[in-house]
Amino acid sequence: MKILKRNGIYYVAHGKKKTSLFTDDESLAKQIFAELVKTITLQKLNLAVPAMGNTVVVSSADGGVVPRKKKKQIPIEPAFADYYRLCEIRKVCKNSLDFKRLMHKRIKSVGIKYFSDVDQNHINKLCEAVSKYAPDTQRKYFTELMAFLHASVKKGLISEKQVKRLEVPKLKSKVRDLIIPDEDLQKIMEYAKKRDRDLYFYLLTLYNTFSRPAEVTALKGSDFHLAERYVDIWQNKVQKKKQVFLNKDFCIEIATWIGMKGEGNLFNGAKFGREHYTHIFKKMKTDLGLNPQYTLYTFRHTSLTNLMNKTNDIEFVARQAGHNNPAITMKHYINRNSKHYIDLIDKMEDQNE
Repeated sequence: MKILKRNGIYYVAHGKKKTSLFTDDESLAKQIFAELVKTITLQKLNLAVPAMGNTVVVSSADGGVVPRKKKKQIPIEPAFADYYRLCEIRKVCKNSLDFKRLMHKRIKSVGIKYFSDVDQNHINKLCEAVSKYAPDTQRKYFTELMAFLHASVKKGLISEKQVKRLEVPKLKSKVRDLIIPDEDLQKIMEYAKKRDRDLYFYLLTLYNTFSRPAEVTALKGSDFHLAERYVDIWQNKVQKKKQVFLNKDFCIEIATWIGMKGEGNLFNGAKFGREHYTHIFKKMKTDLGLNPQYTLYTFRHTSLTNLMNKTNDIEFVARQAGHNNPAITMKHYINRNSKHYIDLIDKMEDQNE
């Protein structure tokens, strides 16, 4: 047996057979060769082969063995921390950053701690874990996961082939959400007013401020300027404040609640977490027999659509929504159904008469 080098890689020659040592490092090649000679010698003497630390014994073509180092497991945790910091530097919006953290927490909960754990079995566990959420929320989990994995491919932490093998659900984002009909809105408000006043004022504020659920949950009494009839709302998604004008009836109702709660947090959700009202609203839908596809976010779509129907002023509606571009409001939030257009036709006929 002897060691030789060909095309930059070291080999072991044993008679006419040659076995690669899979390295171009002379020192490492000599170390592996010495271990190989030792192992074959012990085998011929029918003695036990000693353990070789973190190595895997691989059979060669001539029946010998070549010690190869185990592939190092790369942990997800530090890689995600670097990825998250990079997203912060690139000024990714807070809402997206929050969801990246949720994704990281979720993949850890299903046992994905190393990049070697990223396989179809764990993806299936993740699918099962997030199946209780709305399709759009599920889509966000997988979108954020794949974004992280593709960024890791570029850093050489995981192979592109391993990522491409994964069968991830292709869930489309809804361009428009449902809107809640007036009769269902009335049922919801009556139910909340009788059973939970905190929930009632939360939903009332959600509808009348045209805002996202988490933004309303964070509102304080000091954010309201009822004499001037507006409220300041911090938008997590775009990291800036919007000013929403309020109608008189809502100002009168919310004034009583602010009087009870003071200048601090107005709603219990600020204390109990972002899922607090989601769980309560889910039970309400069951009790009232409402469409199970309604979500707290549906209130935003509903209120903006109703405001557009009343005012027909898209620039004002976009301002209330906190959008710089009215086209965004019109495309993603205004859901005028067939009944609205039939009503328009009826009005035209009435005017002609």
